[in-house]
Amino acid sequence: MKLLRISIYIMYFIVYGYSAYMTTVEPEKTRWGYICVLTFAIVALMGISDFVNSSKKNSENNSENL
Repeated sequence: MKLLRISIYIMYFIVYGYSAYMTTVEPEKTRWGYICVLTFAIVALMGISDFVNSSKKNSENNSENL
């Protein structure tokens, strides 16, 4: 499961980088900007979700060890 999640992150970062590059190359085509913003939002939400889930697991483990 971790490998799948890491590969998804890598795929999103590649798409984000390419769309950011295409936004600078072709600024009149706004679809690249929309793709860039959308992928950044998806990666940010996934990152926040992972952080919240890991902090919940850590707090549960700490409360069980007391």
